[in-house]
Formats: sequence, C-alpha cells, structure tokens
Amino acid sequence: MSLVIEEELDNHTLNGNAGKYTNLTVEDFGEYHAAQILWKIFPPGLLILGTIGNALSLCVMSRPTMRVTAMGLYLALLATSDLVVNWVGLTRHTIKVYENMDIRKLDAIFCKIHRFILYCSMDFSAWILVAVSAERFIAICMPTRARSFCTVQRAQRVALLLLFISFGQNIHVFWTRGAQYKQAGNVTELVSLCGYPSPAFEYFWGYVLPWIIFGVYAGGPFVTMLILNICIIRGLAQMHNRRVEMRRGSRADTANSKKENAREKASQKYVRSMTIMLVCVSFSFLLLSLPGVLNSILAKAWLTSVNDPLDIARYDLVEAIVIMMNYANHSINFLLYCLTGKRFRQELKEIFCSGFGYKVVKDNTVILVK
Repeated sequence: MSLVIEEELDNHTLNGNAGKYTNLTVEDFGEYHAAQILWKIFPPGLLILGTIGNALSLCVMSRPTMRVTAMGLYLALLATSDLVVNWVGLTRHTIKVYENMDIRKLDAIFCKIHRFILYCSMDFSAWILVAVSAERFIAICMPTRARSFCTVQRAQRVALLLLFISFGQNIHVFWTRGAQYKQAGNVTELVSLCGYPSPAFEYFWGYVLPWIIFGVYAGGPFVTMLILNICIIRGLAQMHNRRVEMRRGSRADTANSKKENAREKASQKYVRSMTIMLVCVSFSFLLLSLPGVLNSILAKAWLTSVNDPLDIARYDLVEAIVIMMNYANHSINFLLYCLTGKRFRQELKEIFCSGFGYKVVKDNTVILVK
C-alpha cells in the first residue's frame, strides 16, 4: 500500500530542482508527462470499472443459491469492501488531478477519517481473500470437515473478527496524522492539515509503518494464500486422480450407479470451477499489491537520493504505476470471475435474462417467460 507515502513526493518536488539539470524542471521530462497521463486516465476509468464490476459481483453473490454459502458471503463482503476502496481512494485522485485539490488537506479531521476508512477497507479486502482461500482449502483438502467449518454462521464470525482487526491496526491515524506546525522564529506556522503532529510520528510513517503494512497487507496474506493455493492445487489434482481410479475400478453399470456417478461428477465440477476462479483472484492480488508495498518500503531511501528533476519525474511515474496497480486489484475481480468462473457466469446470465423476462432452464437454454 504505497498510499501511505504519496505526500512525500509532493513535499520533495518543491526542493528537487538541483543536480545536473539545474536549468530544467520536472515538466521537461517525458516521464513526468507519462505519469500525468496515467493519473488522468486510470483513476476515473478504474472507478467506473470497479463500481460496475463490484456492483454486479454483489448482485450475483446475493442470489439465493450463493448467499447460503460461506464463499458467497465472503465474496459479497469483498465486493462491498472493494467498492469502498474505489470510491474513497479513486475519487480523491480524480479530484486531485482534474481540480488540483487534495481533499485530505482541506480539514484535519477529514484527513484522519479518509485515511482510516481507506486503509481499513484495503486490509479487510486482503484478509477476506485469505478467508476465502482457507474456506476452499478446507472444502478441497479436508472435505469431511467442510460441513461443520464452512458454514455461513462461522463465516460471519470470521468476517466480523477481521473487520475489528482492521479497525485496530489502523486506529493510530487519529493521533499520528493531523495538523503539522513548524516554528519560524517566534511565529508558529501551519505546514499541513494532513501532516505529522510530531517528528516521531513522521519517522513512524516513513520507516516503521511501511514494514507493518508489508506484513499485514501484503506479506502476511501473500504467504498464507500462496501456501493455501499450492495445497488447493494439489488437492484438485488428487481429486481428479481419485475420480479416474473410481471410474476404472467401477464394475457395476446399473442405472443407480450411473446416476450417483453423474451427481458426484457434477459436484466435483462445481467445486473445481469455483476453486480455479478463486485461485486466479488470489494470484491477481499477489501480483498487483506487492509492487506498491515494496515501493512504500524503498520510497524513503529513494527520495533521499533524489537530487534533480529527472529523478523526481521517474519517481512520479513509478508511483503512478504502482498505485494504479493497487487500485486495479480492487477493480478487476468481476472480470476474473467472468473469465474463470463458470458458475459465476451462469448466475450472471440468469440475472440478465430474468431482467428481460427470460429464464435459463437446466440444459442452459434461454426461454421466454410470459
């Protein structure tokens, strides 16, 4: 979450016109203009994509066949949390680039609330994905325990616990951020309404918090989901092998055995489809969120070595890329669901068909309902 040090670039830009490019400014370099193009295109674009996609995902996960499952609840909460991330974070960037106004710096209280809501939503989304991976791991690798562990009631308790943990780990913004002042002789001047109340808090945000974010937002979920997904993929392979062996070893060819085999095959096909979809979503999270967190950790050292406007332009471009990758992580899940989830596509198809007076029957045929 490189968002924690976005303002560092603004502060450093004011002092960066040094080095070998003494007669130039950041506007003279292509990297700066490339970054500006990204800032102008991606925030509103991702906001539209994320709003439509997450709203449709929420509709699908709220259908009767989905909301009675733990996974349906988790993915509905994920869509809701991602909607909050997009609207709280991307609206700020859109206003900032088109109106040249940072809404965080308008009021100290709003600065705290905005950061708190954004960071809580991001952390909650990350750990909901971990909960989804854990649910799939139990369903695939420990099927005998799935009936007791993978329940909606247990998922509700897990989600509530994750929400409170997200609140607890971000509550510090209410005293570590706010109005920042500096002493100029006998006069106390306001530096920023969304600054650091003390030098200790500035050090905390620059050198300590990025490592906490790495563990909480990326590193912890990354390692956990990676291990769970490896186990899930192995479990799917073993499930396939067992089905092949059962088919080879089956001697009875009665109507009942055929019916039972068809039911078992359909059940395993559903589990496999949903699991593949969630594995893709998990790996997408890992690929899109990690660069931003690593940038947060390295940002202070990088900015310390910045001595000319070219370095600032390059940093601005990297910052724009990793932040947009981070927000894309909260905007594209719907596309991943559609590409990899057959069950999701079927539910979405039924929503659209019912809206136009049609109905999807068992053989996937669409009929007009009068």
